[in-house]
Amino acid sequence: MCLLESKGRPGDITLQVRAKGNGVTPIAVYETQPVEYPDQLSFDLKVPVTWTQQGEIWIPHTRHQGEKDFMNVLAIDGNLHVSDVQISLLIRRGPLFCVMVQQVYAGWIRVVDNEVRFIPSDPAYAYPGANYQTTWKGRGGVLATMARVVHGVLETMEAPLEEPTPAVWEPRKVKPLNGWKRGHVLFFCPITNTGHILGEDGRTYFLWGNNLVDMAGPVHMLEPMAPVYFRPGEQKEGQSLPPVKSCKPAAA
Repeated sequence: MCLLESKGRPGDITLQVRAKGNGVTPIAVYETQPVEYPDQLSFDLKVPVTWTQQGEIWIPHTRHQGEKDFMNVLAIDGNLHVSDVQISLLIRRGPLFCVMVQQVYAGWIRVVDNEVRFIPSDPAYAYPGANYQTTWKGRGGVLATMARVVHGVLETMEAPLEEPTPAVWEPRKVKPLNGWKRGHVLFFCPITNTGHILGEDGRTYFLWGNNLVDMAGPVHMLEPMAPVYFRPGEQKEGQSLPPVKSCKPAAA
């Protein structure tokens, strides 16, 4: 995470992303934009910025319908292991820009009986019910198509891929805290400022980032699999998950 304070009121901000690593093929993916297969290992993310005046302060905005304020770089090696890294430009706590770089998945892709499977290599992405291809449909589809092609070539060459060892979800346990429920972070997205928590009762709860408490700094983040204490709210009609009224990280 990096904080930027702008001079003046720019109409856009461009982030240059460079991918490094031997034996790794990087691919840039925008949710509503074409996939980019570059000749060089660099990508530009140009984010439009608009400003509104509140009193004597000008507040920037980067979330605009039809525009992009984030991109994902998929790094794939010869064993079909993929790392999905998300780069975004956020606004938090007033006129501060925040550049956020967050890995959202790491694992292997395999084709078994003509079915594409995503196998997590990091416990953080092996949470109950995790499914990369359904959670990230756009990128999951790109990777699934690529995996089928690569598997077909390797079968023709009689060059099988290595057998992966799936990671196991192993969250840290914490002591009870009076007046709070215990849970673990399934995921948290800084772009939408939302996430999901798996409660000790086995239920999944929806978390709005504005309901995080006892956290310092301009940007509040929760790491996957991190233990938390939370207070649930009342689930209303139309809500697919019960909401979290307040949430705070559990001490190490």
